Amino acid sequence: MTKIKVKNLDKSFEQYGRIIKPFNEGPAEQGKGWDFYMLSKSKSDGWRIGYLIQTSKEVNYLEKHPKSKETFEPIEGVGIILLSLGDKIDAYLLDKPIILNEGVWHALVALSERVKIKISENLEVEKITRPIKPPRLIIPTSAKEL
Repeated sequence: MTKIKVKNLDKSFEQYGRIIKPFNEGPAEQGKGWDFYMLSKSKSDGWRIGYLIQTSKEVNYLEKHPKSKETFEPIEGVGIILLSLGDKIDAYLLDKPIILNEGVWHALVALSERVKIKISENLEVEKITRPIKPPRLIIPTSAKEL
């Protein structure tokens, strides 16, 4: 059984994607009383929005989507996202909405009893999975363990 240290979403997360927040260089469009920022653009034949309810605290595999960015937007509860570009796995507290780059290995776990997350991605998504070799990664069961 292995525990991983959970990090806050910070500069070290940038290798995997970005936090959803405005860029420093100003909005793409403006109007009276509103600013619109273009955070990400990609060619697509459509997209889909999902609502994930995660209760598991164990991770047996990671998955990736080679041709699709993916957003993870926490709605309720406390979750952790595991991320990898190779063998090393990092864990981040998912307390802000993020855009994950194409091809990033990832998995979600609930730190609270359940976590609810809005997910946006391409309409058609290629999913590749890889098992996590024993021992399984077990995530802390309470925020006190962070």
